[in-house]
Amino acid sequence: MLSSSFIKPLFFLIIFYFLGTAFDYILEFGVSNSSYSQVGKVNLIFRKKVDTDLIIFGSSVAEVGFNTPVLDQELSLSTFNGALDGTRFQQYKCLVKEINTYSENIKYVVFGVTYFDFMKTTQLTEPIRFYPHLRNENVFKALYEIDSNLTLKMKYVPFYGYTQYTHVYYQNAAKGFLNYLTQNAGITIDSLKGFVPHDTKWNVDTTKAIDFAEITHSHELLEDFRLIKEELNKNGRKVIVVFMPMHISGQRRFTNLDDIIQKASSLADSGLFFDYSKSTICDSTEFFYNQNHLNKRGATIFTKRFAKEIKSKIEI
Repeated sequence: MLSSSFIKPLFFLIIFYFLGTAFDYILEFGVSNSSYSQVGKVNLIFRKKVDTDLIIFGSSVAEVGFNTPVLDQELSLSTFNGALDGTRFQQYKCLVKEINTYSENIKYVVFGVTYFDFMKTTQLTEPIRFYPHLRNENVFKALYEIDSNLTLKMKYVPFYGYTQYTHVYYQNAAKGFLNYLTQNAGITIDSLKGFVPHDTKWNVDTTKAIDFAEITHSHELLEDFRLIKEELNKNGRKVIVVFMPMHISGQRRFTNLDDIIQKASSLADSGLFFDYSKSTICDSTEFFYNQNHLNKRGATIFTKRFAKEIKSKIEI
């Protein structure tokens, strides 16, 4: 028979395991119900809450650049800005794949890209935004390709998540439970429809001295994009690629920006590539809050110009 000196610790470990696992699931449930900030955007897509006529993907450059309420008015379409701060195509492609599996209404998928979108990275951006959906195949594959070690540990090692959760994760869990328990149960699209305006002026501290650099890009990621475009096209969706406005002082830092723009142009459906690197917007600091990001005024002007151009290319 097992001695009591062995049974008691074993019993304690079993209780600890079940309590720890239960609390982890509670946190996951809370976070997956949060509508706050970037986590909310991810949840909206993986909970099939987004099904607009037009959706935008990209990093913060697109998130602060496309004024979706203005775009709604100009195009008379329903739109949503699904771009995520600091997130490159390598990671946010899981959102694109997911929405393509369920959307019945999306006709246009807009990618707002900049110079770094097709640089390969081994560093996940805010993976806590995706942890509640790690069992989703699209999420697991995208995160695994970037950091296989961390992704495997998060999915298969018990309690490893507790070493990765930040205060933001716990905050989102609390906010998610409030969403679920109040009359606002369930996450919904906010009035700005994913647009995050920055009503600020040019920050001279972000203007870097001219340091000529060559932009690297991944042929593998460009091919990934082409494959995803084919999947979107098969479902009757048009793929629009926009090279976002960049202040001229930022453009001067790179020796091969035109080459990167040329490669981006090959990713769009025929006639649906728009290059705003040469736009007059890029000449003035009044439209930016740093070299690569439009402020609210710049976003409104850019969005109206984009809407006018796209209406001339497609029948809406």
